[in-house]
Amino acid sequence: MWDSSELGMRVLMWLHLATRPLKINEIQHALAVELGNIALDEDNLPTRQRWFGCCLGLVFVDDETSTVRFVHYTLEDYFQRYGSSLFPHGHSMAAEICLTYLNFGELSVECSSNIGMGQLLTIFPFLEYAACTWGYYTAKCRSGVAEALEINVLGSKDKRLPHVALQILYFYINGLGDRLSYGGEQYHGRSLKFLGIHAAAHFGTHEINFWKNHGQRDNQDTPERTDKTTSKTARAATT
Repeated sequence: MWDSSELGMRVLMWLHLATRPLKINEIQHALAVELGNIALDEDNLPTRQRWFGCCLGLVFVDDETSTVRFVHYTLEDYFQRYGSSLFPHGHSMAAEICLTYLNFGELSVECSSNIGMGQLLTIFPFLEYAACTWGYYTAKCRSGVAEALEINVLGSKDKRLPHVALQILYFYINGLGDRLSYGGEQYHGRSLKFLGIHAAAHFGTHEINFWKNHGQRDNQDTPERTDKTTSKTARAATT
């Protein structure tokens, strides 16, 4: 899919832009995403040996946490200084990759239990990270491709359940992320009132005004109630 130099730069881009250390399988899936795809092409998944070798000793794998990191803190400093010139479209590219992943057809299924969510998180290891960070990247740099893709994630009036990405984001905002993969406990996705407008408020994206007028809304929501809920969600995300 990528030649060695491109693959190595992709890994370095993700390590530089990631909001937290990425696990091996998360990086692997992020590298396999092709814009425009509606499903994961497993033939695109690079082996650990290949992508690791492409980085020419600049990264290492922390075996205790299975995360990928820069080999020395001075590299992080270097990318903080020169990252914008090395990866001029890095944020928009990261947003498009996250949103392409979230738009895979298999992630459009209705999910209303921890068991089903746990299965999705296992099959799609990049799902959690993409769900929790796509809006961070779109807020940094707008992209026409990302704007089109995020419509499906934010949801519409026709959907009975919020997209799985919104469900994941809700749980992590409230410090309940560990419950998503615990099969012994059920949560009721059908009663979840975290909608596209709340996700937009959390990330601070400009789509919030659009979703106030056209987005999915609980039947009991009034404009005043929605505004209060949105503000509360945004405050909770910063505490």
